[in-house]
Amino acid sequence: MEQNIPIIICKLECIFPPAFFDSMEHLPVHLPLEAKLGGLVQYRWMYPFERFINKIKKTVKNKKKNVEGCISEAYLVQEITYFSTHYFVPLAQYASTIGLNKRTHQDHVIQTLPIFENLHGETSGKCSDRWLNDKELAAAQLHVLLNCIEVKQFIEMYVQSLKSIYGDLNDNVIDTQIEVDFPRWFQEYVTKNHKLTMQNPNLYDLARGPLRLAKLWPIYHVNGYQFNTTSWGEGKITYNSGVCVKGIGQGETSSDYYGVVSEILEFEWRSQATRKLILFYCDWFDPSSRGMRIHNQYKIVEVRKGRKYGKFDPFISKSATQVYYSPYPGRQRVDWLVVMKTKPRGVVNDRHTLEVDFQVQESEVNATIEDDPIDNLQDDSVYGE
Repeated sequence: MEQNIPIIICKLECIFPPAFFDSMEHLPVHLPLEAKLGGLVQYRWMYPFERFINKIKKTVKNKKKNVEGCISEAYLVQEITYFSTHYFVPLAQYASTIGLNKRTHQDHVIQTLPIFENLHGETSGKCSDRWLNDKELAAAQLHVLLNCIEVKQFIEMYVQSLKSIYGDLNDNVIDTQIEVDFPRWFQEYVTKNHKLTMQNPNLYDLARGPLRLAKLWPIYHVNGYQFNTTSWGEGKITYNSGVCVKGIGQGETSSDYYGVVSEILEFEWRSQATRKLILFYCDWFDPSSRGMRIHNQYKIVEVRKGRKYGKFDPFISKSATQVYYSPYPGRQRVDWLVVMKTKPRGVVNDRHTLEVDFQVQESEVNATIEDDPIDNLQDDSVYGE
């Protein structure tokens, strides 16, 4: 494009008169370089500012006098109201319109386990059926069990049983044994203990695992993000299939795992109540030093698109963070991609701690006053004589 645009403009100058050409006709010459330096266009175009100008123009009530004052007063009221809402309890307002990527879908069914309460997003697009093989079904069941709060006590019981049989085991052997044998052990333990099943029948449904037939979706809106599969996003100008999750490694950057969403699957469990769960089937990049590196000065994370993660652990839940991968403009690093983290729309990080003021902390008054005991109410100075 950078080489063809000047040639095309020269050919147009041979056809049209000079009065036809102004600065706008010569502007495409600079567009390829700006695209390389600036990146994605949605972070540089003027549409958001034009929409905002149109919005503040509608706040003018008196168009004959003091137009700027009406805009200033309306803008101040909006900013003060938005700032004050962060100090109040969240309240559902029916008059408010639901923003993009905030649409929710909940069935009128009481969910009994917290792991099944993540259906706060909304699927979109054409749905299709997907049959899972034994390896994929076991990986999905293991991911759900390891991320369920009610199953943590059974994992500790399983680890204690392994140590009682085989003695002291290191963490790598225990983790491998949990991945291989824990789902089978958990299903047998729940099936044999009828008392436990009577107390919490949901554990029995959870132990049997999901159905082999799952629903395949191309789009999923959750947590202010719009996740797309890689096949659905091919040929589009937007990129919404990159994900990042926190691993077990130490450090903030070394424990990050980066990948792309290959499929969005909706699983269902065998039970009387509706128990569904959305999981992302991802392809991960190699997290080792040969597949991921961090720039020493700028702390830019880079991944090699040709190296994949060797371990089969494709499923993640909705807690992933969305990222996108930007290629290098030069040919020296054609195999590497730069990781760019995105922020969800309409989400403000309002986590803060209330600190006690210095004056309040220092000026503590002891309300307890010690008095001497009164033995006699008669004043000796008056009645002494």
